[in-house]
Amino acid sequence: LKHSRFDDWNSSDSTLAIWVRVSYLLVIITKKKILLILQFSVRPHIAKKLDNNMGSAEDAVRATRMRLCQQGLPLLLLTTQRGAPWLGRLESPCTRSLPPCLGFPARHMSTNGSPPAPHGPWRPPQDPVGIPGRCLRSLRWAPIPLGLGLAYLAYLRSLRRRKAQEEGTQPVASDLQVSFYRMLPLRMASRWWGWANDIALPVWLRGPVLGLFAWAFGCDLGEAQDGELRHYRNLGEFFRRALKPGLRPVCPGDCVVSPADGRVLHFGRIEKGFAEQVKGITYSLQRFLGPHPWDPHCLHTNGEEEYQQKLLQQEGTELYHCVVYLAPGDYHRFHSPVQWEVQHRRHFPGTLLSVRPGVVNWIAGLFNMNERVVYMGHWQHGFFSMTAVGATNVGSIKVYFDSNLVTNRRRYRRHDFDDQCFQSNHNEAGVRLDKGDPFGEFNLGSTVVLIFEAPKDFALELEEGQHIRYGQLVGRPRSAH
Repeated sequence: LKHSRFDDWNSSDSTLAIWVRVSYLLVIITKKKILLILQFSVRPHIAKKLDNNMGSAEDAVRATRMRLCQQGLPLLLLTTQRGAPWLGRLESPCTRSLPPCLGFPARHMSTNGSPPAPHGPWRPPQDPVGIPGRCLRSLRWAPIPLGLGLAYLAYLRSLRRRKAQEEGTQPVASDLQVSFYRMLPLRMASRWWGWANDIALPVWLRGPVLGLFAWAFGCDLGEAQDGELRHYRNLGEFFRRALKPGLRPVCPGDCVVSPADGRVLHFGRIEKGFAEQVKGITYSLQRFLGPHPWDPHCLHTNGEEEYQQKLLQQEGTELYHCVVYLAPGDYHRFHSPVQWEVQHRRHFPGTLLSVRPGVVNWIAGLFNMNERVVYMGHWQHGFFSMTAVGATNVGSIKVYFDSNLVTNRRRYRRHDFDDQCFQSNHNEAGVRLDKGDPFGEFNLGSTVVLIFEAPKDFALELEEGQHIRYGQLVGRPRSAH
């Protein structure tokens, strides 16, 4: 290259383009042996040929160097006036046949060698203007710190999981992570989802849309009372579909049955006023149920254990709990698990975090944060309560005998609740329900929590994680076997 004549290169522009494209170009110019190092990686529209009416050779060199630099070339270019003709010839092969830039954005340049426009050399003329354009340009490098931050968070989470596995404990979300999660507009998203579920579908569209949802969530249409998809006007009716009569036999006798189809997340005995959410994670019974509604002495207690003891109505009994998670593909209605009298309802407005098993295992006290409706009353062994817990996209909870219940309201006060009493002078017992009677329904899927009083020999005949059907046995006293 040192002894080559640049005039001979006009007939072999493609050869020069290949040289510049694949490697570094080292050129020795004039007697001073000034080094030109050019690592090439540009776009096909790098720069047009210099106009013939360009000024001095020094202006040509400066304009060409500026155009190459503006295209993102890692360039060290030291030249003199005698190097101007060579630089002019360099542009022609670059313009025609060089590949797109790898990692360098295209830059705007003047095509006639004139100085850059007043708006600066780094702003393409097609860029949006005004505040949106400035915001987009300011976010040009945002993916880099964002990606590094996400990678760092993933690294910290992996360390926490590894440490939890070594210690044999369950990794739990920090307060900061829970705060960020609760800041998401999940209540608004749930209202939008409820609105979308109530949109009437054309008859010709019901089969494809509802069939797709049934396939995605694993719905068993053979159990539906009406298996014809075109008879369901919208998604909401499809998710709340009824079962065929007699498909779920209810276990008879002195026992507690499952209120819904779902997966058993956890069950067991309540100790010292705390129920176990998952292994190693508990939540406060007093925060979950609130103050005792019919005993004024239970409005203020000195501790969780004292609150638990005041809930007991008979001697020789204990409190038990069972959590059933309803997946989107499950039957979305829930039923009475025992024969009892519902005397009081307490509605806790709150967040609508997901109640999927993975989230329940991650966030401690999740059930105390979410919106829930607690129904309390009395059965043959004492205190009994059934709670419907809301979740993401499940803000709508409907109870058949409670027409005043309105869930997922736009505005609510935190740490507050609404009470409704079903007892009156004409009805001292409240709402009487038999085992297996229809109780209510969810819009998509959620969680039902049972907290009840039973004899000390009460045996919960369940396995953690098992799939249970409504009407199946949950537990019974050993004396009833």
